[in-house]
Parts: sequence; structure tokens; C-alpha cells
Amino acid sequence: MKVAIAHQEHATVERLSQWLRGQPDISLVWTANTAADVLSKCSARPVNLLLMGLDLPGMAPGRLTARLMAESPCSILLLNQGCEPCFNHVFDALGQGAADAAILPGPAQWDQPESWDDLRNRLNTLRTLTGHRPRPTGPSDEPVTNGAIHRVLPPVVAIGSSTGGPKALATVLSRLPADFPATVVIVQHLDFHFIEGLAEWLNHSTPLPVSALTRDTVLQPGKVWLAGRAEHIIIDHARGLGWTQEWPELISRPSIDVFFKSLAQHPSIRGCGVLLTGMGRDGAAGLLALHKAGFHTIAQDEASCVVYGMPKAAAELGAADSVLPLADIGDAIVDHIARLCRAVAVS
Repeated sequence: MKVAIAHQEHATVERLSQWLRGQPDISLVWTANTAADVLSKCSARPVNLLLMGLDLPGMAPGRLTARLMAESPCSILLLNQGCEPCFNHVFDALGQGAADAAILPGPAQWDQPESWDDLRNRLNTLRTLTGHRPRPTGPSDEPVTNGAIHRVLPPVVAIGSSTGGPKALATVLSRLPADFPATVVIVQHLDFHFIEGLAEWLNHSTPLPVSALTRDTVLQPGKVWLAGRAEHIIIDHARGLGWTQEWPELISRPSIDVFFKSLAQHPSIRGCGVLLTGMGRDGAAGLLALHKAGFHTIAQDEASCVVYGMPKAAAELGAADSVLPLADIGDAIVDHIARLCRAVAVS
């Protein structure tokens, strides 16, 4: 696995480099001590994983993470060093696509093997997720548990909508807080040429950034994606958002069913599935798949739907854990994600 280190303190870089050399199947490709250096080296010599400090000169961690994910995507493990975690920097960077955060031991703990456990566990988790699981060499290299995977991957709120969907989406998104820890992915039946305009319109309804998704990307907490291509959006094998041209016979492209079913195939991801107003049955079978996979599933009720088609089909299949008025769905999503995060935190 190709790894790089970005930290402003030379002594920390040297000690971290030494520690990495003791980890199996790790190749340290380069080190950097400024944000500009990181951007340049990531572009010239791509790596699988970047260990990144939170105080690199030249750019805030959130902005640097956003630049990296746009220009030279890789897994980013944030390194917090000090008595108090830099929560603002950590959550900002996680919201822009960083994979996880670890506590980096201070100089006084460098010679204590147990002080490196947090970093080692998160490194092993990311190696598993990126397909670089090391060969077993001892207890410290055992595969990580599902609980550890859940801490790395944000919860996902998957929403499908059709006729009447834009207004319904605005209502739901307006209830999500600015620090919402899940990724929101929306499949709205609409000509893809209009999706970017819909994203701009929805941005006025929520403190979360809403964007049209047109290329592969990683799951990012606090981000709202609108499927923006005339292809089917899926969760790919790297637990990111991707696209497929399979099932060309389906009327709706992208299809809500295809996305929901692809999400249900990844047991390391948890969250909510939501089916809003719309004509037809797209999304009903997919919501059932999410229900069976352990997602909390919600369908909009008849009285608040513009067209009670897709949610009705889901209710008839027994796919919905809850059938709710539109005005209550956003709060129900927030409550479930909060419970999910608390459960993961104590696991």
C-alpha cells in the first residue's frame, strides 16, 4: 500500500516514518510539510493513503481535503496531536471527504507501543476498505471488525423521488442540521440537464451543500448529492458512488431501484432509505431490499403526496418501517441517524 505523510513538524514526520516502516506491506512514497507541497506531490506521485496533520501551513484542513478529493483523490487519515481534539478542523475535513481521524501520540509517548494502537487500528481499517489488507503477521494485524468499518464509512440517507419531488425534497432537507453526519444521495426522476439547477435551488432550503453528482466520488458526511447523469448511480466496490450503464431497458435512468439495491449489498454501510412522492413503482423493490439489509426505511404517506404511486407500492410490499407525512420525514431521518451514530460510538 502506497502511503504519504503530511505534517509540519520534522521530528513527527521522522518518528511516524519509522513507525510505518514497522508495518507490513507499507511503502512510504513521500513526505510533505506544507499544503502546497501536498497538492504538488499528490498530483505527481499518487498514493493510496495520506496521513495528514491538521496544522499544515498554507491552507485549512477542510479546504485542503476538498482540493485533494477534486484533484488527486485518495484516502485521507487525519492526524490529531495534542490534549484536545481539533474538532472544528476534523469535522470540516471529514465533511469534505477525509476517511477517518486518529490520535497521533506526542513525543513523550513515542516509545510506548500501546500509544500507537489508535493509529494502527485505523490504518488497518483503511487498508481493508481500499483492498490493501496486509498479510496476517500477528495479533495487531487481525482484520478489523464491522464496528471499525462503520466508524470510517459515514451513514447514508438514500432518497428517491419523482412527480412532486423537488418541493418534497426541499421540505425534507430543510430539517437536516448543518452538522449532519451522514451522506445524502438523491435519485430524482428529472432530465439530467436540469439536475444542476435543481441542486442550486435546493441549496436555498438547507445548510448542507447540495451538488449534482456527475462523476465517481467518495461518501462524504454532511454532503447532499443529486444523481446528475442519465445512467444508474450505484455504490461501487470501494464503497464510493459510481455509475453503471447496465439495465438500459429500465425506463428511469437513473433508477431508484438500482441505487437502493446496490446500497443494500454493502453490509458495512448503514442508514435510512426514503421513498417520496412519485408515479409508478420505481424504488419500491429497492426500499424492500434496504429494509431487509437493516436500513431504517420510510415512505411518504398518501395525504402529503402529489402522486401516491411509488410510496404506495412500497407500503404494499411491506418495505417501509414507517409511513409518514412529508413534514415529519426530515426529523425522523435526523433522529435515526443520531441513534445510529450513538450505537456505533459505544460499539
